[in-house]
Amino acid sequence: MFIKGKNENNHIILYLRGGMPVYFLNGFYDYTCSYELAKKCFDKINASIKGLYTFNQSAHSLMSEEPQKMNGILVNDIKN
Repeated sequence: MFIKGKNENNHIILYLRGGMPVYFLNGFYDYTCSYELAKKCFDKINASIKGLYTFNQSAHSLMSEEPQKMNGILVNDIKN
């Protein structure tokens, strides 16, 4: 669950309650989920653990377009 707040510069920030990690996996060429908007949203999230993973050779189908990279992130970063 997110809580909306503001930082010292009066910018809106989203705080995640409960210490849950937040991971964004986004294809750079994705027209369904804009990379730019996802990055802006990610930057506003305040979580103890968060990760933004950009798939530079992908659009919306990350697992089929870059399966090795996806597997590495899931096994090495998110699982641990």
